[in-house]
Amino acid sequence: MTKKYQIPIIVLILIIAVGALAIFLRGDEDTWLCQNGQWIKHGNPSALMPTSACGAATPMLSSSQTSEIIVDLPRPSQTVTSPIAILGSARGSWYFEAVFPIRLLDASGNEIVRTQAQAQGEWTTDAFVPFKAQLTYNLTTATSGTLVFNNDNPSGLPQNSKEFRVPVLIAPNSK
Repeated sequence: MTKKYQIPIIVLILIIAVGALAIFLRGDEDTWLCQNGQWIKHGNPSALMPTSACGAATPMLSSSQTSEIIVDLPRPSQTVTSPIAILGSARGSWYFEAVFPIRLLDASGNEIVRTQAQAQGEWTTDAFVPFKAQLTYNLTTATSGTLVFNNDNPSGLPQNSKEFRVPVLIAPNSK
């Protein structure tokens, strides 16, 4: 190779290397990161904080439970309004005929209303299966409450019962 081609090739390689290094170093320095269900500023992002839900909720589990259900909406301690959109995923063992029950309790533990979560995929599996539900209530005053997710337990045996709770703030219906 002649000297007249060596210098432009070396310059081109240096330009590519510097460009790749700049892209690599820029990375995700100025962005929003999802950590523990919250959007955290990383660096100085030019974009506004995302408005979408971040990560999976980590509501309180009863002491005998493992991670068998994930509730994405509503988030723990979120203020909910009627109708409540409920989204998440549960292991296939939570379903029977592709549904399981959800109840809304008031601060005293009284049931306000109940509905069923509906599987959004093949539920006869041990894997997580997405679900959705909508819960409509009628209240005139705000109260704290709890969404209670129970596995569908056709046997009725207490040892087969599972429960998952998400605390919420219940807004009154609009007038």
